[in-house]
Amino acid sequence: MGPRVTGNRIQPPDAEPLSKLVEDPQDLGVGWLDAAAEITHTRRDASFDSHRALGYRAMLPRSLRLAFLGDPNSVHTRRWISYFAARGHVVHLLVTAEVEVAPGLPPDVRIGRLRPYGRRRLRPLGYLDARRAMQEALVSVAPDVLHAQYLTGYGWLALVSGFRPYIVTTWGSDIYRSLGSIRNRLFGWLALRRAWLVTADSHDLVRASIAAGGRRRRTALIQFGVETERFTDGPADDLRARLGIAERRVIFAPRQIAPIYRHRVFLEALSALDDDVVAVMSAHEASPAELALVRAAATEFGIADRLVVVPDIAHDEMVGFYRLADVVVSIPVTDATPVSLLEAMAVGRPIVATDLPSVREWLGDLDPDGLVPVDDGAAIVRALKAALARSPETRQALAVATRARVEERADHGRNMRRMERLYQRAAGLHAGSRPDRPLTVEPAPSRRSRAVLLVAYFFPPVGGVGSVRLSAHAR
Repeated sequence: MGPRVTGNRIQPPDAEPLSKLVEDPQDLGVGWLDAAAEITHTRRDASFDSHRALGYRAMLPRSLRLAFLGDPNSVHTRRWISYFAARGHVVHLLVTAEVEVAPGLPPDVRIGRLRPYGRRRLRPLGYLDARRAMQEALVSVAPDVLHAQYLTGYGWLALVSGFRPYIVTTWGSDIYRSLGSIRNRLFGWLALRRAWLVTADSHDLVRASIAAGGRRRRTALIQFGVETERFTDGPADDLRARLGIAERRVIFAPRQIAPIYRHRVFLEALSALDDDVVAVMSAHEASPAELALVRAAATEFGIADRLVVVPDIAHDEMVGFYRLADVVVSIPVTDATPVSLLEAMAVGRPIVATDLPSVREWLGDLDPDGLVPVDDGAAIVRALKAALARSPETRQALAVATRARVEERADHGRNMRRMERLYQRAAGLHAGSRPDRPLTVEPAPSRRSRAVLLVAYFFPPVGGVGSVRLSAHAR
């Protein structure tokens, strides 16, 4: 049976419609098939056949050339790009000249350096420097798709590069915390508006990304996800012995030691718990100043002997720390879907977390008692005491329910396969306009877009195209 033609679109007989690649598409207003039709209808009638064929080929497995902009040392960036390198795609990670790339990236991931650029006294010159640096890198890479992991900084570089198609993945802090100034909002709006696709890992972040400029019909819910075959329950006796905390109950705080994650509030709550309860956290990417503040807070609250700070935790070792924990705590001020939350759910550990919209999507109906208001120390103490006091039967029932939810919605491989199909579609729909050129020609911007671009051109955002800045985002 051949492919089915519907209007000006072509659908292979066994292909999964793009409308099924997101969760609750009606709730989010995602109309992917309509969006594909709109793109097709913008072409001249004479080109319909070739573009339908390209769209059909895009649904079939084939190797792609993928270029990424993102933090090369983030475990989330590394897991994402490593998946596609392992699938046989050609993966390039573009990084700025001053960034040091830590060891550990797969050899199949190719690092591309942007030539040095920076702030200029005349802002438009800085804009042009960044654009030239990006275009030089992209000419050598010749990608099918450019993907920016994080809006502010990386998404802006994707915008100014002039390359199409590009995709932006919002992470949370970039939307919730980094768009305060008018210039940042303008550049954020442009970067999201021009993107072929915007992905986010929670319904709330999808809605916030749309409000910030993303097109509703070009927005998808994709999780960073959890390797569910690795993150399972099991013993942690060796780790207990290594940390010297045998016979003690453990609260694991996996988030980076930084002000946004409110470790001081957690330590104050810990001081109100029984003396056999200890806290374990990691110094990974923590500044010396922040680490000193945490140790000082533990001393101030009289619990210095109940705080264990390990130097670093490799991704492969994380499962052991979840197995070690009696409770996992995550109480930031703002958040998207934290991978640490999903990992703890996969291992089946009780969680005390800030009652934020993205977190409530996962725990609101399973364990509402574990959700606490921001900076509410008394509520945190109550939630921790209740979680520690649960019976083995209650803990087991909750563990089964949380793991089932992660397997259903947040399996890493399943989400990356969805993303792979979206890459295929993006490359197929744009391939006809770029047979011999690594850079596509931008469509003529609307009058509104030209006006916004003019303002953003002369007033680029602080810390934007001149220098990439990331807010803290750990696990």
